[in-house]
Amino acid sequence: PVGADGGVMVTDGVDTALVRVAVVDSKGRVVPTGSVGVEFSVSGPGTIIGLGNGDPSSHEPDKPETPSKGSRSAWNGLARVVLQTSTFGPGNIILQATSNGLKTATIKIPTKSPPSSHSLTSNQDSSGIIAVV
Repeated sequence: PVGADGGVMVTDGVDTALVRVAVVDSKGRVVPTGSVGVEFSVSGPGTIIGLGNGDPSSHEPDKPETPSKGSRSAWNGLARVVLQTSTFGPGNIILQATSNGLKTATIKIPTKSPPSSHSLTSNQDSSGIIAVV
């Protein structure tokens, strides 16, 4: 997983990350009444492929305006951004969240190149289960 544990994404054009966005107060506590609009932008070897907030009555689009920009309102102080890597080599994916009257937040997600060769073969092991190695 990507996040505080130091996860790294692979620039294979497939790897994805779910980023939790929270409206917090000055002590870092989630503000459950925080229902503000949030603008997202991404740079580096990644794109925004989805947005959400968990509100079943929301009619906001789940797709971003462009692969690098999107917006969504927070619901109960939370929103979600789905990022996907590109194939443009390793580097850092930079996601920035801005909202009027709130401090801008930025997260840096490191990426690495995929292995140089993919050798997927199917073998049946002694237990009869197909294994991909």
